[in-house]
Amino acid sequence: MNTNINYKKIGIIAFIIILVIAIFSFKNCTDYRPLVTDIPILNNEPESGWRVLDSSSDGADEFVVDMPDYLFQEADTADDPLYSDAYTSEDKHGNIYSFTIRKPASEESLGNVDQRLKNSLNKVLGSDNKLLFSSRREWEGRPSLEFVMYDTAGSRETFYNLFYTKGRIVLAGEKIYILAVGYWDYNYHDGNFYHFINSFVLNDNNMENKLLDIKATCEGGDHCLFEKKDIALNVTVTNTHPTAIGLHLEFIQKTGPTIKLIDTRTGAETYLKKNLADPDFEDKITLIQPGKSVAIKWVIQPGDFEEFTGKSPGNLDIAAEIIIDTILEMDGNKEVEFRGGSTVRIIGGDQ
Repeated sequence: MNTNINYKKIGIIAFIIILVIAIFSFKNCTDYRPLVTDIPILNNEPESGWRVLDSSSDGADEFVVDMPDYLFQEADTADDPLYSDAYTSEDKHGNIYSFTIRKPASEESLGNVDQRLKNSLNKVLGSDNKLLFSSRREWEGRPSLEFVMYDTAGSRETFYNLFYTKGRIVLAGEKIYILAVGYWDYNYHDGNFYHFINSFVLNDNNMENKLLDIKATCEGGDHCLFEKKDIALNVTVTNTHPTAIGLHLEFIQKTGPTIKLIDTRTGAETYLKKNLADPDFEDKITLIQPGKSVAIKWVIQPGDFEEFTGKSPGNLDIAAEIIIDTILEMDGNKEVEFRGGSTVRIIGGDQ
């Protein structure tokens, strides 16, 4: 009877078994990891129990935002002089909501928009969070930055039970407004998140570029349902200035607005191609009187979503930024650059 043990063979077999287990475990973790694409969707409708937080003043910080009423409190900002106001609350799932107003640091240049947004993002990140992605955008014609990060200190160092924070940073004049929601991967509530983010309204009376108010909606309302059909958009342009404003309306009607599509789960984004228009239309001016509005009709076609839909068009969740980027005529012949916009949410039929 041969009792010799082939340790070399045993070692090779053990190594193969360990390697297979490791690969299988890594695949499972990678597939499960709820970065942005796989965050569980609990409910697309916001729950009840919201507190309306507002600050009406004659300055540049008049705002309205809805926050969950549960555990609502005004946070202490004494430890950080750059924050003038801060508020926190929770929903019943344990998602943590925060709304803060940040003043510029003494060394910050008010004209360096991107740097100010980056500084604010770094402030949110701190030393314990890792940035998953950020995207520079326009929110209601104002510079903004959207972000998703996760906590590397408070979360378990696995692909499970990570604590995320995602939100939006908006720059308006000297102030920076930061809206953020923190959540564990298993308790995220997208209906509450979108209600919070979309409830924010800001009237910056001192913002030079706030000449026109842009409001985009789908024919069915603020939220558009993607059903592999054309999505009809209504874009309302309102003169908020005390004098008449000349707009190249016919030219914009022919070319269409600038449209940026952003996948809210992965951060992937793309600009839609604009139409060509006869240059003669550029010479035609539509005068908009103070307080009056004009309408722009446009359509987003199903093919515009191809890179986002993949095999599951029903799970589509897109933020569509509708932007008017043009030259306005003021006081008869003064030309003023203008960029303003509005965002609509487009979701798949399965949600």
